[in-house]
Amino acid sequence: MSPTGTVVEAQVMRWLVDAAGFPATAEGTLVSGGSVANLTGLLAAREARFPGSWTDGVARTPDAERAVLLVSGHSHYSVERTAGLMGLGSEAVVSIPDRGGKMDPAALDDALGVLKREGRIPFAVSATAGSTATGLFDPLDEVADVCARHGVWMHVDGAHGASFLISEPLRHLVRGIERADSIAWDPHKMMWMPMSTGAVLVRDGRHLNAAFRQKAPYLFHARPGEERSWDAGRMTLQCSRRFDALKLWVSLRHYGADHFAELLETTVRNTHSLHAKLAAAPDFEPMHAPESNILCFRHLPERGDGFQAELRRRYNESGAGWITTTVLDGRRVLRVTLMNPHSTGEHLDRLLDGLREVGRGIE
Repeated sequence: MSPTGTVVEAQVMRWLVDAAGFPATAEGTLVSGGSVANLTGLLAAREARFPGSWTDGVARTPDAERAVLLVSGHSHYSVERTAGLMGLGSEAVVSIPDRGGKMDPAALDDALGVLKREGRIPFAVSATAGSTATGLFDPLDEVADVCARHGVWMHVDGAHGASFLISEPLRHLVRGIERADSIAWDPHKMMWMPMSTGAVLVRDGRHLNAAFRQKAPYLFHARPGEERSWDAGRMTLQCSRRFDALKLWVSLRHYGADHFAELLETTVRNTHSLHAKLAAAPDFEPMHAPESNILCFRHLPERGDGFQAELRRRYNESGAGWITTTVLDGRRVLRVTLMNPHSTGEHLDRLLDGLREVGRGIE
């Protein structure tokens, strides 16, 4: 990375670190997105619990074969993929039951106790701030209490929801994130940055530095007595990178964080408006109360999962809009992510009317 780019990224990362409420010991780096951020944060967790894993390999690291990663029931698929990439295997991932679509801290506490009695070693808990399926937030403060009690690394996949830190009225949803050991954060989601602008933050920068231990004298130039190296490459899988820090730096300098907070708050208000319309309509059923800009629902009368999937396909092919589907509690549901802060109630009405029109044509 260029000398100028390195300094700009350092300033951007310090802003993200401060926004997260992390101490001065924290380090971080920009990455391509949430998947790499989750991988990086959990690599740091693995090295913190099983020192030498990076250099010796999991197979030759004492007790690493007993490692367990605990995750939210609605965690992003990249978290389970991380376990495979780290050599632990997807069977090392334990999903914690949810309560109202969120990780249940009591169930987490019980699971940690059971795993320890079985002789397994929980090395990290991955909570979610803004799940992909529903946009709901795990109770981070309560999860942090459990992690502290058991001495387990707490990672927060905040790819979608960490940006709620910048909003005063919505910040309560991520209360407790400041107690995490590592955070994945995607400004290219709820701060509207162009792709790709992801970030990983680690409370104790030493663990991030330990996650990747390689010698590259043509790149890394440690200076005697230097407390913090400027070599960004030592903290990331990526070597060749674009100057992604520039767009976030320019945006924050020009617009300020409050501008993006207002955009975020508008999309959440729109989602609450859509939820009210769905709840009032006899032919729709909202599946949960929204906390962010994601909402799941079904079109009635009930005609099975196949109808919901076909409705989504035909509606998208009509060109009237674009929605997705997911599965909640074993049922296929429709899913929307309201990203455009310029959307109005009229647009929401057109969405529902469009789905009604398409639905009437499905036998």
